[in-house]
Amino acid sequence: MVLSAQFRAYIQALGKLQLDIATSNDLIGVETRSTGLFSRGREPLKNRSAVFALGERINILKEIDEPPLIPHIAEASSKKYPYEVLFRSLHKLLMDTASSEYYDFCILNSKASDLYLFCDEFFGEEAMFYDIFTGPFSVIDEHFGTILPNSFDAIGILLMIRIIHQHQLSKAKLALRFQ
Repeated sequence: MVLSAQFRAYIQALGKLQLDIATSNDLIGVETRSTGLFSRGREPLKNRSAVFALGERINILKEIDEPPLIPHIAEASSKKYPYEVLFRSLHKLLMDTASSEYYDFCILNSKASDLYLFCDEFFGEEAMFYDIFTGPFSVIDEHFGTILPNSFDAIGILLMIRIIHQHQLSKAKLALRFQ
């Protein structure tokens, strides 16, 4: 419950930092006025082909292991970020939180001599991990359920796939070091 509320608050704070790169209008070439009650910061496109340009957005892959954004600090600078930057931050926070919970649980519930054995046995069952993180997973799933179907930024989606892949590789390397 506590983790769910923290992730929900974090996602809401990140939402204030989002810069929309592409909309459906950019892809079909129809200029219409926004009918929404709220509008986000949006980079005006001088050249509609820029929707498919990678440009400086490649830097997110160079910053893959940076700490998650701290929303109130980022908001103070009035800077807006493409969704893949916010995604990387959320994904990194989830990984860091899961690692921290795992470590804290293991330290609190075992003696130093059998620390890794206890943790492997306890968390070897994925069900325990999912019991702890069901709340945050549902909050994040709900968020993605609203964001991704309305995303028209093909480059951003490809970058998010690459971010997940890079994070998987870094965690796999870390797991190999502890075996």
